[in-house]
Parts: sequence; C-alpha cells; structure tokens
Amino acid sequence: YSGAMRRRSNKDNPMPLLAIGAALMAIGFLGTLFGNLIKASVSRQREFLADADLRGTPLATALFWMPSIGDVEGTIEGFVQADGTFLDPEVSGQLAVSDGHIELKSFGQRLDGVEGTLLLEGDRITLQDVRARDGDGVTTIAGDVALDGLMPSDVRLRLRATEFPVREEGSIMAAITGDAVLQGSLS
Repeated sequence: YSGAMRRRSNKDNPMPLLAIGAALMAIGFLGTLFGNLIKASVSRQREFLADADLRGTPLATALFWMPSIGDVEGTIEGFVQADGTFLDPEVSGQLAVSDGHIELKSFGQRLDGVEGTLLLEGDRITLQDVRARDGDGVTTIAGDVALDGLMPSDVRLRLRATEFPVREEGSIMAAITGDAVLQGSLS
C-alpha cells in the first residue's frame, strides 16, 4: 500500500465492488452466450461452436441483472467465440467498454468515463486498464479472474486510486489515494 488515505472505515471502499462488477460483467456476457446455447442443446455433451460479434452493444445489456447497479450508459465492442462442450467450453475473445456511466445504487456513487478491455482466453478473463472517474478522482483495475468451467475460481486484481471519493448516499465520506491487490480463491 502506498499513498495517503482519508476515510472512516474499510466498509466504505467501493473499489472491490467495482473490480468484482467488472469481472461479473464479463461473466454475464458468457452466461448469456452459454444460456442461449443450453436452450438449443439436446445433450450436455453435444459439441458446439458459437460466435458473437458485438458492435455498439449497450453496456446496460450486460449489467441489467445486477440490482445494485443502475442508470447504465456506454457501449461494448468486440467478439466472443466459444466451442467445445458445455461442461468443457473453450472461450476466446475481446470486449472493450467505452463511454461508460454507471451508478452504484448502494453508495449513491456515479462512475463516469468507464472504459477498459476484457480479454477472454480459455479459462481466464483478463481485465486490461479498466478505468472509472468520479469527479476529479480516478480508479484503475487490472488483473485476472480464473475460471473453472463458467464459474470464477481465483482472482488477482490490482487496484489504483487517486483522490477517488468514497460515497455514502451520494455524500463524499472520504477520498482514497493508493494501490491495493485483491487476491484469493472464490471456490
């Protein structure tokens, strides 16, 4: 950890929520893709090949299922390819988020300038330079989420904040400047 910090308690820090939200966004894409494949499959062992080309797809489409996130704007560009069986899928692709605006309802925090790239590489999702702003504060997230099938199993994310506000019901409670690593097993 480096930098200065002004805050009331550890539970006020929205950065882990933002990191997990970015990872869940990628998992949501995979869930939607594979959900459609399940409907079409007669057998779980049946092999499949699926491609999705996303051009100007609304970011809200990927995050609609997350009740703590609201007022979503922005676009997703990229592609996803999946093949193999449902029990042992091989997924690859790249998704880029741009012009994103996301409200974290539970904190009353509006994130602007949300952008970044998600790489899907077999059993891993890599977040590349995912950024968000709140006022003059900036946060970035980068790292990997390992998958076991379609479920996240391990996470290693690097977070950096510069004067990033921590809000409660929209009011600034503190501003965070520093670096952190979020690492662990989810299984």
